[in-house]
Formats: sequence, C-alpha cells, structure tokens
Amino acid sequence: MKRLVGFILIGLGVVVLNVSAEEKKNPADANGDGKVSKQEYCDREAAKAKRDGKEYNQAEAEKKFAKKDKDGNGFLEGDELISKPKTPAAPAAPKSE
Repeated sequence: MKRLVGFILIGLGVVVLNVSAEEKKNPADANGDGKVSKQEYCDREAAKAKRDGKEYNQAEAEKKFAKKDKDGNGFLEGDELISKPKTPAAPAAPKSE
C-alpha cells in the first residue's frame, strides 16, 4: 500500500498532503473505476437518506446527478467529483431604530 506523505508548513499555515489514488477513492465509486455512474450516485444517495432517516427521492437524486455531470457523459469524474463547500448564509443586517 502506498504511503501517505504529509508536510505541514507551519509558517504559512498550510497543510500539503500527497495522497495515493487508492486513498482518494470516492466512496460513491462502488466498482473502483475512478468515476461515479448515475447508478452508483443514486445508490449512495439512497444509503445516505436511509442512514439519516430521511425519505429517498430517486427523481431528485437523478436531477442532482445531471447537474453535477457537467460534460453529460453519464459519469462523474475529475473536477465533477470535487464537492463545492456550501456557502453559508450571509448574516442579517442589524435593524436600525
């Protein structure tokens, strides 16, 4: 197994990690081919819904998959697999009296 090599650049406050491909595997990539099919994505969404005690909606999962599949090839791969952090809501402006 490839080793995980990490360097912490304390002066810059940056953590740089060299992670092997095996360790970067997306949990939704059930067959390990490096890309996530619509079926794999929907299966993962169903498992998350079950784990969280929520109702699973196949149509909604397929809609989310299509939005993420920027090139329309039926797979999520490369940059399509990178989750964008959710932008927190802006704080409400104080009320003036």
